Amino acid sequence: AALVLFGLVAFLNHLASPSPQVFRTAAGVKMPGYSLRGALEQPTKGDIARVVRALDTRAQAVLGGDQSAFMSVVDTDQRSFDHAQLVAWGNTRRLPLAKLSFAYDGVLEPDNPLHTATFLARVTTTYEIAGYDTSPVQVDDGFSFVKVHGSWKLAGVSDADDQFAKTALPVPWDGPPIDTYGDGHYLAVVDRGKKALGRRIVALCRVGNREDRTLLGIENTRPTVVVATTQTTGFRKFSGFDAEAVTYPLSGPDGVTPGWRVAVNPHMVAEAAASPVVLPHELTHLATQSYLADSPRWLVEGSAEYVAYHAHGGLAAEMRGQGYGLRRPVQDRLPDTATFYSRAHVQFDYVEGTALVTWIEEHRGRDAVVSLMRAYDDAGGYDVSFDPDTATPGILSKVLGISPTALATAAYAEMESDVPKA
Repeated sequence: AALVLFGLVAFLNHLASPSPQVFRTAAGVKMPGYSLRGALEQPTKGDIARVVRALDTRAQAVLGGDQSAFMSVVDTDQRSFDHAQLVAWGNTRRLPLAKLSFAYDGVLEPDNPLHTATFLARVTTTYEIAGYDTSPVQVDDGFSFVKVHGSWKLAGVSDADDQFAKTALPVPWDGPPIDTYGDGHYLAVVDRGKKALGRRIVALCRVGNREDRTLLGIENTRPTVVVATTQTTGFRKFSGFDAEAVTYPLSGPDGVTPGWRVAVNPHMVAEAAASPVVLPHELTHLATQSYLADSPRWLVEGSAEYVAYHAHGGLAAEMRGQGYGLRRPVQDRLPDTATFYSRAHVQFDYVEGTALVTWIEEHRGRDAVVSLMRAYDDAGGYDVSFDPDTATPGILSKVLGISPTALATAAYAEMESDVPKA
């Protein structure tokens, strides 16, 4: 079965420094700016001002419902892009956008040679979906402009030459035509004509929230957007090849986190919506989002799997689904956080995480898992060098009265007794 991952890796990417800029050269001279083949080597202040005005026109057109103004800044000579922008316009009509703006900081970016003179600008899109985002959301990307009859026109809303580091998924109105379905707490963004699928996604989120409240004593209280379209841009780079869905924190102005999103793998939308475990798993990440950064991965993923599978056969059902059929000597150690997602048989790490959380819940009570997460969060604080695995012996002893070796041995022994018979 494909894996279900949460977006902590993407969260850490936000903290990483950008990759070094690589300047192209012409006759041995560094020349940032336009494409080499286009002969325009550097935009003027007037060029920059016109591009900024075009971005402002685009934003105000969306907020004001003015399709003509929206398309007036588009290079309509490119038929495929022109059509894509008409689709994007229609998509904005299906999202309750309360705020929208585009910002270009005026910095010239180095670029690889393109076929036409292209003004590449790193643009920050700031938007807010009314009722679901608690504050503005920011997404960085590269916008491309070309000169048409003396005016700069928008020719691309993605990275034209793959020079910008991506740390977030695209805005939800880019890509194929969309529909939305919301109940005031969850908003599902799906492909056009798939509103029934949107209703099922929202229902599964409600189920996951109820299970979190019942099993862990905690729930997601913030309105949340679930993106479940066939828009493929950036998903695998953002999340990993096999993830069925990801839960990730949003970025906002001045370091504010406006909330979290759930994104379903665009290649697995139907499968995720049909599964009774994928979205409830992600809802557990939403419910425990305050503790994700400092908790060990076996606790983060094990709690999500425990909740998701509880009503569908529990640990034994997950073991069957993950193909865990080989008996092995009982281990006496917990999965390592640093290598949790990188092992060849990562699904076994998920199974072992579920076994550990199941044992904790059955032998220490409903509140034990969240108490553990809170203890890790208190220990980690704002220390970016905090290692949850190093802190585990002390935290397990304090909260559960057990050592890592004793926990692993006891939980894995019970798990092995449930290994499906060949």
